[in-house]
Amino acid sequence: MKTRKKELELLERQIELSRERSKNDEKREELHQQELALREQAAQLREQQANTHAQQQQQMEEKQRTQLKEQEQHQQQQELIHQMDAFKKQTEELHLQQHQQKEQQEQELAEKLKALQLQQQEQQRKEEQLIQQQQQQQEALQHERQLLAQQHQQQVEWQ
Repeated sequence: MKTRKKELELLERQIELSRERSKNDEKREELHQQELALREQAAQLREQQANTHAQQQQQMEEKQRTQLKEQEQHQQQQELIHQMDAFKKQTEELHLQQHQQKEQQEQELAEKLKALQLQQQEQQRKEEQLIQQQQQQQEALQHERQLLAQQHQQQVEWQ
């Protein structure tokens, strides 16, 4: 009777562990989907930055060409040289700013991916723990069955 009760308790525990494993599987899939979404966002962001940079570069170059055509006098040419220097500095600052933004965004994405990986590792560790608990319970149940079978055999032999 006690063995039957223990078997039922073990079965209930195994069912509960199976449910937890199913929840863990769902959570892992959800984390995987989040990771894919983050990777897609990163790719889109890189493409958007490249397009924005090319547009800005093209606009600034067109502006510079227009100014060159309009300025004919020496004084205007000197001013143009000054403007070109400013443009170069502005472009360098823009490049630096874009590079810093890109690095920051990539670092943030890397941190998010690392956090997701840590969650997945924790999830896997929990699953392994659950599997180990199930195995231990099954071994304990098997051992108890063997003891009961031996006791029963001894009782039969004594009678």
